[in-house]
Amino acid sequence: MLYNHSEIHSDFSRPLTFYLRYTILLWYVAWNAQTVYAQDIPDSLYTNANAIVISEMQVINLLDYNKYTQSYYNKTKVLNKKAEGHLTVRIPYKKGSEKISDIKINIIDEDGNVILSPKSKELKDHASWDGYSIITDYRAIEWSCNTGSYPITVEYSYTKESKNTLVLPVWSPIRSYAVAILESSYKIVSSQDIRQKNNNFDNYKSIETRSDGLVMRNQKAIKKEKFTLPTTQIFPAQINCPVEFQFENSDGRITDWQDYGKWIYDSFLKDNTFKNAEEVKADLDKVISPNDSAEQICRKVYKYIQDHTRYISVSIADGGLCPMNPSDVHELKYGDCKALSFYMKSILDLYNIRSHYVEVAANANATVSMYEDFACPFPGNHIIVNVPLESDTFWIDCTSEYNQFGFLGSFTDNRLVLEISENAGNLVSTPEYSHGENYGRDSIAIVVGDNNVVEGNMVSNLYGPLSTAYHRLHPRSEQGRKDWIKEHLLTGDFIEKLEIGDIGKDEREPKSKIIMSFGSSRFLETAGDYCFIPKVLSNIGIPRLPKDGKRDQRIYFVRDRLQEQIITIEFSTKIELLEVEDYLHESEYGSYACNVSIVDQRIIKIEKFFKLNRGTYEPESYSEIKLFFDKCLKKDTNPITIKR
Repeated sequence: MLYNHSEIHSDFSRPLTFYLRYTILLWYVAWNAQTVYAQDIPDSLYTNANAIVISEMQVINLLDYNKYTQSYYNKTKVLNKKAEGHLTVRIPYKKGSEKISDIKINIIDEDGNVILSPKSKELKDHASWDGYSIITDYRAIEWSCNTGSYPITVEYSYTKESKNTLVLPVWSPIRSYAVAILESSYKIVSSQDIRQKNNNFDNYKSIETRSDGLVMRNQKAIKKEKFTLPTTQIFPAQINCPVEFQFENSDGRITDWQDYGKWIYDSFLKDNTFKNAEEVKADLDKVISPNDSAEQICRKVYKYIQDHTRYISVSIADGGLCPMNPSDVHELKYGDCKALSFYMKSILDLYNIRSHYVEVAANANATVSMYEDFACPFPGNHIIVNVPLESDTFWIDCTSEYNQFGFLGSFTDNRLVLEISENAGNLVSTPEYSHGENYGRDSIAIVVGDNNVVEGNMVSNLYGPLSTAYHRLHPRSEQGRKDWIKEHLLTGDFIEKLEIGDIGKDEREPKSKIIMSFGSSRFLETAGDYCFIPKVLSNIGIPRLPKDGKRDQRIYFVRDRLQEQIITIEFSTKIELLEVEDYLHESEYGSYACNVSIVDQRIIKIEKFFKLNRGTYEPESYSEIKLFFDKCLKKDTNPITIKR
C-alpha cells in the first residue's frame, strides 16, 4: 500500500486558532442566513436511505505552505441496522505530524434528547488498522455505541492540525450508497495558491458552488446496483492541492505530473540506496550468470524476490510514501509494495538495467486510472515496477506470491499509471488483456452408472486475469478448497479429488490449473425411458442481472473475457438425442454459442463458449443488456432430452 488514503485524504480535521474560530463563526452566520438547519427532513430523502446526513461541515484554514487546521462537524440520523457503521466515530491522524483536539460526541434519541455523551477517557486511541499495514504510525481515536433501537442520531465534532499539506482534506459529501444528504458544506480559507479538481459534479444538481465554499443540499440516497462503475466515477468529490507544500518535512512545489514524479524521486528514492551493495550482489550472483541477458536477469531477480521475501505493509516514516531502504528489505526479508518494488529496482540498478518505480491505482473490480489532468497522490494506492527492454516493456508486481514474471493481472491492468524517473513523472498505460488473453477452458468427462449415479473428472485451465481467481485457493485447507469449488465453479454432490496444478512461475504464459474428480446422485432427472441432462455443470460466467424497472447508473463490464467448455457424458447403453439445434446468440455485449451432438451412439458431447465484451453503457440500455444475458442463461440452463 502506497499510503493510507483514509488518513492522508481524510475528510476530517485540524485544531483551531482563535482566528479560525472567528472565521468559522462568521461563516456559520453567512450560511445560516440561507440554509435550513432545522431537523425537518423531506420525505424524499428517506427513499432508499439507511442513514441521512442532517448536517456536515468542514472548514480548512491553510495557515502557510506547511500547516493547515480543519474543523469538522457531522450530524447523521441512522435509520436502521444496515447503517450501524455510522454509530462508530473514528478520527484518524498521523502520530508526530498531526494532532486532534476538541472532540465532542452526542447520541440523540428520536425525541431530540441526548442519551449518551462519552467523556474523553472513554475514547480509544489506538494504531489504525487499515487491512493492509502491519507496521504503522497512523492512529485513530475511536468510540462506538449500540443502542439497539432506531432511528438514532449521532452528532460529533473535532479539530485537527497537520503539518502535511500535500493534499488538503477532500470534500466527499457522499461516502457510501444508501445515505441521503440534507446538507454538507465545505470551505477553504487561504491566501495560498491551490490547485483544484472537481470530480463528477456535473451529475449532481444538488451541489452549489459559491465564492465562499461548496454545499450539497437535499441529495437523495444512491442505491447500489450490480455491474456499475467504481464510486470514484460516481460520487462527487473536490480535491485541493496547494502548489507549494510540505509533507513529513519534505518541501515541494507541484503543478503537473512531471513535478510530482521528480519530487517523489528526489525526496524518497534518490539517496535511498543499498548500504551493502557488494554483499547483495554477491548473493544474487549465485543465481545470475555473467552470460544472462537483461531479460533473464530480470526474471531471476523477480523469482529471487518471490522466494526470499514476503509482503508486509509498512506505513511509517515519511507518511507511507517513502520505501524502506533496500538493504533493510534484503536483511529482514519483508516489505510492502513500495519496499519490494524499490528493492527490485535497486537490484536491477546493480546490473545496469534501467527500470521505473510506478504508482498505480490498484483495483481488481475496475480499471481506475491516475487523473490525466491533475497531479496528486489520489487515487494511487500501490507501487509496481516496469522494465523497458529493447524487446518489450515488462510490468512486475513484486507483492505477488503466484504471478509469473511480467504478468499484472486484474489488480493493475489497463489503466493510466505514473512512471517515476530521476527527471520527471510520466503517465503511461499498463497492458490490456484481450479475450484470448483472459481465457478459460474447462474439459469435463462424465460417466453415468447404475441408478443414474454419475462420476466425473474436470480439468480447468485459466489464463490471464481469470487465472488469479484460483490463487485464493492456495492458503485454504483441503475442505475449504472443495467448498469454494462447489460454491463458485462446479455442480456436484461431492468432490473426491482436488488438485491445484502448478501455476508455473517461470512460464511466460500465466495460468492456473485445477484437476478434480466429483460425483452426484442427482445429476439426471428421468421420466420412463426419457432422461433430462443439465447442460450447466460448471459456471461459464454469464452475468446475472437483477430485475430493475429503473436503472440509475451506467452498466460497466470491466474487461474482455472468453470461456469455453467441452463436456462429454457417457452412457452404458445406446441413446437417442431428441431434436436439438445449434445455438448462437450475438450482440455488442458479447456472444454465446452451444452445440450438442452424439458420439458413438453412447456419448453426448456438449460444446459451449461465452464471450463478454468490456464496455460502459448508458442506463437506458439496461433492459436490452439484461434481455441478452437472460437469453444466454436460458439456453445454457435448458436441459437436453434423451431417450435410452
